[in-house]
Amino acid sequence: MNKSQLHKIAIEKRRKRDKDRRVRDIMNAAQKVLLSGDYINWTMDDIAMEAGITKPTIYRYFKNKDHLCYSLWHPLIDELIKQIEIIENKLVARQYASGAQMIHDFFMDAYYHAYRASPDSFRLIQFFMQTGSVWNLDQGLSLDLHDKGKRNARIGRRVYRLAVEQGLIRDYDVQDLQDVIYAIFIGIVQLSDIKSHKTGLRSDQQELEADLVRRLSLAEKLVADALVLN
Repeated sequence: MNKSQLHKIAIEKRRKRDKDRRVRDIMNAAQKVLLSGDYINWTMDDIAMEAGITKPTIYRYFKNKDHLCYSLWHPLIDELIKQIEIIENKLVARQYASGAQMIHDFFMDAYYHAYRASPDSFRLIQFFMQTGSVWNLDQGLSLDLHDKGKRNARIGRRVYRLAVEQGLIRDYDVQDLQDVIYAIFIGIVQLSDIKSHKTGLRSDQQELEADLVRRLSLAEKLVADALVLN
């Protein structure tokens, strides 16, 4: 490879780094604007001002507001699916000696792991889901999000069904079981957020995380006590 080719490759790498950095800056600005509380009336002008760039620059990377929002959510959803697939693979390989360990993996290795990857994205998608705003997205994005949700649900049902078949947990309706366990996780995260705002401790991230993990560990134990076969 001659110097001209090496120079061209170096330029392309720099351009990619610059593009990735600009995309991250825009996404960080969008997240900050949305988390400021104006979930409904925010504009691309708000994002541009926060990012310190022009609005046309944003449109170079994101087609519209919907695509910008979706860029904040889909990595979290993909990570959650990935972690639940890991649990499924362990079940298929019969690597669980007890249902308690599987319940632990759901709470901590799947749900908590995905949440920790981007807590603010988790909060945003929960708000948009609860208000129904997420279903007002561009049709293609709504369909993609719906497909991801269905895939996540299918994998979750397969996991609980396998656990029942292997005698790891009691036999309950797998859809209800999946919904209840995920609802417990969401409720604990939201309660922790409420408490952090009420006490003014939100800036003390280490203490907040310790409180959250403690509550999740208690929930994990209670669920395991209710589900796991002795």
